[in-house]
Amino acid sequence: MRRLVTLTSVLAVAILSTTLVAAQQKGAGTQQGGKNQGNQGNQGNQGQNFRGTIGQTPWFSNSDVRQQLKFNDDQYNQLNKAYGQAWNQYNEGVNNLGKSLTPEQRNQQMQGLQQNFYKNFSTATEKAITDPQMRQRYNQLYLQYRGYDAFSDPTIQQKLGLTDEQRQKLTQYGQEWQKSMNELGRDYQKDQTGATKRFSEMRQRELDRMNQILTDQQRQTWRQMTGDPYNFQPNAYFQTQTSTQQQRNP
Repeated sequence: MRRLVTLTSVLAVAILSTTLVAAQQKGAGTQQGGKNQGNQGNQGNQGQNFRGTIGQTPWFSNSDVRQQLKFNDDQYNQLNKAYGQAWNQYNEGVNNLGKSLTPEQRNQQMQGLQQNFYKNFSTATEKAITDPQMRQRYNQLYLQYRGYDAFSDPTIQQKLGLTDEQRQKLTQYGQEWQKSMNELGRDYQKDQTGATKRFSEMRQRELDRMNQILTDQQRQTWRQMTGDPYNFQPNAYFQTQTSTQQQRNP
């Protein structure tokens, strides 16, 4: 039971919407020394709006996460550069979506852009992280970080054997989590302590939902895919000016 609670708690940490931002700000920021220096287009890390896991600032640039992954400078810079290239392509695709699309059409095309992003960056990850154990841990944490967004991946759906009803519920809960994270992100800039407490409470509220959605076998499979739980903190999703500077200069 303790393992079940721990697992579902991890799932709730990174709960994210399968429908990402309708349009992101154009321009990806300049690349300097292999590091992405632009943050103005970042879709969640400005503490303004939370719109998913594909942000302009890579998730692994968070100082705590980077220490957990044990990247050296060469690996980090190589990954950071590859992430920036994949994000530029993704952002361009988002900006070029037709304005006359129906919500259903837009959602379908967004999902295609998301899957292309993950596929492109996954290829770069394999080249940058040659150590099998390090790459496995990276993939585990990335799934944990993505949360509900990971369940929109057809490969993940197939491995878990998700039903249509489960996928619909995961999408619904992801949308609700996005709304809550939007509110939290705006408050995080003003009161990090209070926002962090609320974040923990939000995670706890999601515990029952995750227990209700996944079966025992699915939880076991997900546990094998995600490895040991990592307790992501709000600063992995929201950045102040201070934390952004720290991550640029770890």
